[in-house]
Amino acid sequence: MPSAELTTEIDAPLEVVYRVITDYESYPEFLSEMREVHRLGRKKEKARVSFSLRLIKEFNYVLEFTEKSPSSLKWKLAGGELFKVNEGEWKLKRGKGSHSTNATYHLSVELSLAIPSLIEKQLLEQTLPKTVERFKVRAERIYLYE
Repeated sequence: MPSAELTTEIDAPLEVVYRVITDYESYPEFLSEMREVHRLGRKKEKARVSFSLRLIKEFNYVLEFTEKSPSSLKWKLAGGELFKVNEGEWKLKRGKGSHSTNATYHLSVELSLAIPSLIEKQLLEQTLPKTVERFKVRAERIYLYE
């Protein structure tokens, strides 16, 4: 199964970064391919969230998140048509600066579409840095304007 990982330094405190990555309903504001996001339920540290993603066509899927505030967010696929597997994690820790965060994003996916795994891996490696950069920019802007 293709997977990729990326670590970056974000110029915002840990709590701000965690708040951005767990504000699922705001994803369409900074992830252009994300059309709609709805929280389906919450129980303690668990959240079920539905996503509508626009690529070539619109795809819907549900992820189950396990939140460990403010240091970790894990997810796994709970249903949908685009993925056979979609699991990953954000790991957050205080950065070098007093108001910075070291963020590691790990993602493993297997698409339901008939795509060779080499191409699947290349797609993952190309989209991962863009996704992480969008979260980084979002967190830094929120911190800057709070």
